[in-house]
Amino acid sequence: ILKEINNIKIDDDKKYEVKVFRGKENKINLFEKINRMEKNVEKEKSIDENEINDSFLPCRIEEQIKIYNYIKNGLKTNGNYNSLYIGGMPGTGKTESIKKVIEIIEKENKYKGTKFRVLFINCVNYQKTSKILKLIYNFIFSSKKSTIKKKINFSNILNDFFSERKSYNGNINLNDPSNSHILLIIDEIDYLINKSQFLLYHIFNWTIYPYSKLIIISISNILNLSNKLFPKIKSRFGQNRIMFKPYTKEQIRQILNYKGIDLEKFDEDSLKLSSMKVAAVNGDLRRVIIILNKAIELFENEIKYNINEGNQLINKFYIIRACNELFDCKIINAIKNFNICEKIILSSILLKISKNNNNSVKIEDIFNNLSILIYKYNDFNYYKSNYDLDINWDEFQKIIYNLLRIKIIEIRDKEFLNFKDNFIQIKFYVDEFMIACEKDEEFNPIYKFLTDVLN
Repeated sequence: ILKEINNIKIDDDKKYEVKVFRGKENKINLFEKINRMEKNVEKEKSIDENEINDSFLPCRIEEQIKIYNYIKNGLKTNGNYNSLYIGGMPGTGKTESIKKVIEIIEKENKYKGTKFRVLFINCVNYQKTSKILKLIYNFIFSSKKSTIKKKINFSNILNDFFSERKSYNGNINLNDPSNSHILLIIDEIDYLINKSQFLLYHIFNWTIYPYSKLIIISISNILNLSNKLFPKIKSRFGQNRIMFKPYTKEQIRQILNYKGIDLEKFDEDSLKLSSMKVAAVNGDLRRVIIILNKAIELFENEIKYNINEGNQLINKFYIIRACNELFDCKIINAIKNFNICEKIILSSILLKISKNNNNSVKIEDIFNNLSILIYKYNDFNYYKSNYDLDINWDEFQKIIYNLLRIKIIEIRDKEFLNFKDNFIQIKFYVDEFMIACEKDEEFNPIYKFLTDVLN
């Protein structure tokens, strides 16, 4: 209809709010209204492109733009909006990126009037279905725990709310300020994967309602989370994915500058040592920051009490001392006392996790990978070992069970009855492993060979 009024140009890709007027409203006024709408759209685009990018966290610009666009598009819909899944290793900026994007959008919407509320749930703290449903209920209906005296079926009430946007006191208009969009952030969502997956089904089922006004972002350290979901949940989970890769050594240095750490205080070897340790396994930036801050503290204390040995810059020995003070001495001492086979198995787990860019590895894959590495080592005898290495399946199982018993590693998926099909996660940092093994003259040549082969 609009295209036929004075040949007004309408972009089919844009959405227009059209009102039917009675009386004296004429074609010229309608044309002016459309022109204003065009200008507003262009103005909004320029704000997004020129001002927002400068506010994003460094080294994660692309990921933050995707999150930004996902939330902004969600705020333009009333419902039936697929969720977004964000996966990646710990300490790679997933949660921090989301918080930064939300902060930016909240500043924008302060002047534009688009209302939304944010609920952040960390499933490590809330693993029970009843607790999470109650938390969402309290958030939506602004209820305090003390006011809930009778037994309430939170699941049914929340389902009614999202299916019809029905308030506790009755229906309210979708455009009512009290009926704003809800942005639900579910961190560590893999903790909710159990035999029934009841809670996951209900949460993702809410998104399919046409008036739910619900936007869901789930976060996990597991890259292939959807493979663990039941088909009926997987279909509602959607295909929106953003994967956060581990930081590279160059990115780590760039972000350290952004975080305000004065890298001029460190010599080149100390920076290489701290960043290489972390980047070698999972790129957990938080670990580097803790190490460097501790090294600065040790260095400045020596200067304060006049015990500095003439060092002008923080060298690698301060990094090593910082690691020794920060990390779990019990774990370091336990690894120090491991035999050569136990250290080789641990190192093969670390190297496999690093190669896969994941935080867990299948037990069967560990053994198969280990067998290949040992075969190559014995075949080439690259570092002239005094003996041939040999770890058979029975010995491998015993070592894995012992490492589980002393809690150096843990099983990620306990529902698998078959030992081979279970996934292993490490419960220590690469720094602790390297500190424990740094003076082991028998193991270090073997470890160097294993890393050379994989690289």
